Amino acid sequence: MVAKKVQLKNYLGAGMFFSSLGYLFFYSSFNFITVTASFVFLGFFMAFANTGYSTFFQNSVPVEIMGRFGSITDMLQGIIQIVFTLILGIFAEWFSLQFVCITFSLIGTMLALVLFITILIPSKAIFFIEDKKVVNG
Repeated sequence: MVAKKVQLKNYLGAGMFFSSLGYLFFYSSFNFITVTASFVFLGFFMAFANTGYSTFFQNSVPVEIMGRFGSITDMLQGIIQIVFTLILGIFAEWFSLQFVCITFSLIGTMLALVLFITILIPSKAIFFIEDKKVVNG
């Protein structure tokens, strides 16, 4: 029901922005209620971001190379995740862990907002054309 009403670029852009905002809320939480609320918020919008990413991936990558391309992007994502975890650990030695996590999530939220605004630029619409046979079928 929602898939027919929400555009792909909104799934991807809003999902990433609100997911990163959810991380910011989560790391800024001060009691169990705020942790729970932010975690539910985060989980809800991560589903939107993952749906947008998966759909974009399926629409953009040819079937013949989808497996190899997916494996390479997963490997690169893993490497980036390890590097950022190491950087976070180094900064956590110098500052408090909560401060470092809030700072990283604030940077992530700003980057996600830039991505969302970029996605909404009309000249980028060509990247988000959906196959109407699949959507309506």
